[in-house]
Amino acid sequence: MVLLNDAARKDKEVGYKVTASLDVQAVWGVDTDFLLKFVLHSPKLLAKGKLVNADYLPIKSFWDGYYNSIFYAHWKNGLIEEAYLNLEDIPDVLNYQKSLISLFQLQVIDGEHNETDVSGVCDIFYDSISMRVIRKTKRRCHVPEEENEGSSSEIVSSKRLTRYTFSETLDVLEEIHGEEVHTAGYQNMDAAIKARVWLRLKHEGTPSTTTTVYTKLDSALAELPANFKQVSLPMTLPNEPLNDEVVSI
Repeated sequence: MVLLNDAARKDKEVGYKVTASLDVQAVWGVDTDFLLKFVLHSPKLLAKGKLVNADYLPIKSFWDGYYNSIFYAHWKNGLIEEAYLNLEDIPDVLNYQKSLISLFQLQVIDGEHNETDVSGVCDIFYDSISMRVIRKTKRRCHVPEEENEGSSSEIVSSKRLTRYTFSETLDVLEEIHGEEVHTAGYQNMDAAIKARVWLRLKHEGTPSTTTTVYTKLDSALAELPANFKQVSLPMTLPNEPLNDEVVSI
């Protein structure tokens, strides 16, 4: 869910959200090394106006053509080694898939780390706030090749927090709750926009689909459709061409 507003206001926010179900299954795995298959079922876009009592209502969008959106990720020791996406999908869908994959990047050792995900290269701090809950804070995220781009008067601030909740027996990830706040504006203009973002995944039991399980990683990767390619996790920018320059093989 995303809420947008003038940074100086706290009311009359406009917003939108995507609702869907997500299946996550291992098509190959050894110990803490897995190739994960993600299937995003029936995504729907809903939006609301700025009135306080406005409800979210479904609207037509490109998501209507993505009834079952499939993508893959190689997960090893808590980190995403590679993502495999369908390059025929539009950039907005690819970025959404990257954001979902990034949520499953989780290290269980408290303290500072460095990770690359949909936000770019980030300083990460993990904090176990109970036996069942791990809190992840992302700071100073950047995309290396764009560090020197943009106007010197541009101001962008971000806060990113994700909470992971496990079952009583610690063998099931019951819920992932992510929150982000981004503010962007210019020093020479008395204006800025604020975006508040929430993303929540809740475990609901057995996946609704079945998948083939392979005994070797190479065999599993060889069976991916030809239009699935290995890509980097940082988001694809709207004016960035999706071609060999942004695909890491």
